[in-house]
Amino acid sequence: MRHLTVSILVTIAVLLGSAGESFALPECPVSPTNSKKVWTSWNNCEGTVTHADGDKYVGELKDGKRHGQGTLYYLADNQFKGDIYVGEFKDGKWHGQGTYTFADGRVKEGIWEYGKFKYAKKTSPVVIAKKTPKPKPTKHVDQQKRLELTRRTQEALNTLGLYSGKLDGIIGVKKKSATQRWQKRNGYPSTGEVTELQLAKLEQEAITHLAKKKPEPKVAKKKPPKQSPPTKSGTSGSEGWNLPPCSGTYNEDTYADTTWTNCEGTETYASGNKYVGEYKDGKKHGQGTYTFADGGKYVGEFKDGKRHGQGTDTYASGGKYVGEYKDGKRHGQGTYTQGNGDKYVGELKDGKPHGQSTFTFADGRVQKGIWENGKLKPWWKFW
Repeated sequence: MRHLTVSILVTIAVLLGSAGESFALPECPVSPTNSKKVWTSWNNCEGTVTHADGDKYVGELKDGKRHGQGTLYYLADNQFKGDIYVGEFKDGKWHGQGTYTFADGRVKEGIWEYGKFKYAKKTSPVVIAKKTPKPKPTKHVDQQKRLELTRRTQEALNTLGLYSGKLDGIIGVKKKSATQRWQKRNGYPSTGEVTELQLAKLEQEAITHLAKKKPEPKVAKKKPPKQSPPTKSGTSGSEGWNLPPCSGTYNEDTYADTTWTNCEGTETYASGNKYVGEYKDGKKHGQGTYTFADGGKYVGEFKDGKRHGQGTDTYASGGKYVGEYKDGKRHGQGTYTQGNGDKYVGELKDGKPHGQSTFTFADGRVQKGIWENGKLKPWWKFW
């Protein structure tokens, strides 16, 4: 039994830690795009679409429609603003396993059929280790719920600029102080802990705050573009984005011209790797595509030269990752799919599983649990 436990944990570790994961579908040409004419021509590929009303889709497409695995962000200024759907699509509609998260914090998870919710999907029961005492159900549920409420509170307070500590679900001095400040300015008793109703209001306030943030102005360079050295190409404009082409030459020490800012350029390295995307102050910043010589690829957001924000990793050996990054590491909500069909859906921190997650094996077995710094909590292990 010990060997089985080790085997399962090793499988999960390989899935999450190796550089051998990728999407089966190729990247759509001229992705990301906001052109309807472009994305309606995509077929059997993976891309990023920003619609005219502001909604954003990241995922797979077929015959010009959302089809396969994807994430749809409702950002348009209407009654759906702030909602998110993550899951399967067919012919442009929700179809298959999916999770719809409302702006007020409510969640609807289960099976969808052509845009309509059918039923909640049942999961396999968790097997408790014989040597581990089974906690009382009510106590465990309360503890898990408290952890999740605290983590969500930390995230919302962080978005509003009231909290700068760790998003670990632990009630500390910083979190309690930040909560009390928010409660006071909203007319609530300053208890330092929010109720579920208060949390719904807090998260809605955070979503509204994000929506009001204005993007930085994109200033076009007046200097005409120059051709870069053959070994480090500086051409741009091939991806169909809205920024002007970068101009100038590469600096031999830094591999980029530090004058490149608010523009789009192409950087080819001696190793065969290549970057096409946006720059700011001489660094990768904004939307971009980084292609590795071995066939791997990252498509998504960058900040100060590092992966930061929403992104999709395509690896050379057969699995894929779709999710959030922070300072170059997988951080936030994400989904790993391995070539053999195993899948991890859940939270990550500094590149490691951390928080609530679900691991689905290719044979249909499901394991749910809570991770901490890459390790599964003892009472959730298989035996």
